[in-house]
Amino acid sequence: MTSEQEKQIKKLMGRIFCSSDFRCKKLGFCDLKKRVQTMGLPDYLECFEGEQELCSYQISYGSEHYCSCPLAVYAVKNRLWN
Repeated sequence: MTSEQEKQIKKLMGRIFCSSDFRCKKLGFCDLKKRVQTMGLPDYLECFEGEQELCSYQISYGSEHYCSCPLAVYAVKNRLWN
């Protein structure tokens, strides 16, 4: 991770409330590897079965669940996992 990416992460963490206390960051973003950005919605990630209650940024649309957390989206876009 570059120093610029680390600065951006700190900036994002200072601007958002995370109900799971930034669990994804503490785990080195490893749990985000399997998530993908949604087609046509670049600021949303797919949430998988059993993950919905972990994300306060979860949005449901029909039977699908999406995460709009700016930190998670940034991490996936930049492939920041360890």
